[in-house]
Amino acid sequence: MSVRPLARSRSVRALIAIGLVAGHLASAALAFWSLSWIVAPLASVAVVVVLLAACVAAQVIVAGRWSRGAAVGVQAGAVLVLCASYVAVAGLAITSAVGALVSQPAFATPGSDAGRGVLVAVIAATALAAMIVAIPMPGRRMAARVSAIVAIAVAAGIGVGGAVAVGVSGDACERFAFDQQRWRAALDRPDAPGRTSEAERLARAIDRCGTVDGAGRTTVRRLLGDPSRDTGTTWTWSLGMTNDALGPGDGQDLHVEFDRGGRARSVYLTYS
Repeated sequence: MSVRPLARSRSVRALIAIGLVAGHLASAALAFWSLSWIVAPLASVAVVVVLLAACVAAQVIVAGRWSRGAAVGVQAGAVLVLCASYVAVAGLAITSAVGALVSQPAFATPGSDAGRGVLVAVIAATALAAMIVAIPMPGRRMAARVSAIVAIAVAAGIGVGGAVAVGVSGDACERFAFDQQRWRAALDRPDAPGRTSEAERLARAIDRCGTVDGAGRTTVRRLLGDPSRDTGTTWTWSLGMTNDALGPGDGQDLHVEFDRGGRARSVYLTYS
């Protein structure tokens, strides 16, 4: 298979190949930095496989043609793995962004969380478009052009649509509705190692949105329930463990500090 790719310029193909490998190296470094190869071995294997696939695909992109013999099967497999990974990442990122927007009434999830998901989806769709442009597609040049146009349009659509959705969502705290029953149930729920607990997410929303700022002791007790510890000027609620993906973690607490008049003047989280 020696049909030329849509990107005729070798320098353009080289830039795409460099970006492809560099981007996957950065992703692998991030995965290893976050210790995911210990927490999720299968995810780590996937990162390595996709990185190797990117290297194989980069060789095809730079050469502008496929190898002969058995090697072409490896190259075709690498390209398919990459394309599938971009589609999967874009899908998961969009799901994450939608989840962040939907969870605003319950957890006051910042719009920036949804924005990050949109950005990742745009990058994945753009990478897919670059692959379609740079990889030789024998006998399907018109299909390749259409696919590239569709992928680019999808990337632009995700970016514009995501930006509009995040902008329209407004201030997350304006949509936040504190649920006392949910809060108390979350405090009693066992921790899930390696995951952010519902109690922590609610505590961050309470802090971020000023749910009890300026409230008296009676109101704070009515909203948050009895504290785990009471030093007089500071009430503390235990949120359970965090940072425990690799073993014993840290205890996390929500603190409400009162002024001399008995009004909540400061809310903050600590680790112990």
